[in-house]
Formats: sequence, structure tokens, C-alpha cells
Amino acid sequence: MLAAMVKYTLPQYFEVLKVPHSLLKTKAKSCNYAMSFARGKYSVVYDVDDKPDPLQLEKALIEFGQGDNKLACVQARLNYYSCHHSFLTKYFPMKYVNWFQYLLPGF
Repeated sequence: MLAAMVKYTLPQYFEVLKVPHSLLKTKAKSCNYAMSFARGKYSVVYDVDDKPDPLQLEKALIEFGQGDNKLACVQARLNYYSCHHSFLTKYFPMKYVNWFQYLLPGF
């Protein structure tokens, strides 16, 4: 992944961090490491293959503005669009619909 990053000239406000090697290589570990370098009021995490709604960040700011000081996280609704590859990829859209339309709103 780092080799791919050096091919691009990123704007000055981007900083590429290399996560120290360890046995677990998970997104959660990378996010936890990177949070110690965060400098802004808000942090955003996207997967490399995400295609977010162009207004997603504005919508998140509205939610934060309407929430109280206990609001710490806004999770956008996700969907999965590669459902023609295998049984597992056919299952993901059902999982996301259940999670984002039924379970999370219930919390």
C-alpha cells in the first residue's frame, strides 16, 4: 500500500503515516495508531474502496451540530454493491440493510 502511495502527489494537508509492524494488521489497529496524530476537531475514516455520498461530510457536520456534547461518532449508512461474485458477497447487502435500517436506529 505504501508503495502505491508514493506514486501520487498528495496535497500538503495530507500526511502519510506508516503503522509500525506488529502481528495484527487490522484497520482498527491502524486507526488507533493514527488517532494520536489527529489535529482537527473531527476525524473521518474511509476504506480505500468506499464511494461516499458527495454530501456525506456536510451531513455529518449537521448531525454533530444538532447533537449534544455526548455525541462522539456519526456512522454513515453503508451498502455493498459487489453482490454477483459469491454467496458471501450476496449476503453483505442483507447484513447492511439489517444493521443500518433496523438495529442501529433502535440503539
